[in-house]
Amino acid sequence: MPEFLNYLASLLWQFTDKFYANFINERRYESIAKGIGITIEVSFLAIGLGVLIGFAIAAMKLSNNKWLQRVANSYVSILRGTPVVTQLLIFNFVIFGSISLDKVFIAVIAFGVNSGAYVSEIMRAGILSIDHGQTEAGRSLGFNAVFSGEEYGIAVKKGNADLLAKINKVIKDLKASGKVDELVKTYSTK
Repeated sequence: MPEFLNYLASLLWQFTDKFYANFINERRYESIAKGIGITIEVSFLAIGLGVLIGFAIAAMKLSNNKWLQRVANSYVSILRGTPVVTQLLIFNFVIFGSISLDKVFIAVIAFGVNSGAYVSEIMRAGILSIDHGQTEAGRSLGFNAVFSGEEYGIAVKKGNADLLAKINKVIKDLKASGKVDELVKTYSTK
């Protein structure tokens, strides 16, 4: 048994030596800190863009115009049905391929557009979950259809009910935006 403990101690010592040499002496922690910063930046900017796009798409899906509904349904179906890395590569090489843009900016656009598809469904579900009685109560107080909740008025109030879905979306975006570093390192041209 002491031989096994000595072996474990030597492994631990080797690990700490290598860790210190690689991570601290060679200052690789700076790269990790920079990557975490880029991940957080891309995530929150993409979520902001996704909320704007999501609200517009949700409004299109709830409109009475069949053409707008078809466009919104196609947008949601296509973006929710393709992997986010594929979308990131399409944005980088196809849409912005001939333009020299910052890879982080392209990632914000790609993840924002992807996030918009998911956020639109969260918002649409929240709007559709408004009870008819709340709409009637708003109208009895003198509000019109928009402010009484028939369309979008109570959506802000219902946003609290969708909070868990929104938190889940933020976590998903944080995890997905970690892939930006792969794009920057692998495909950056010198």
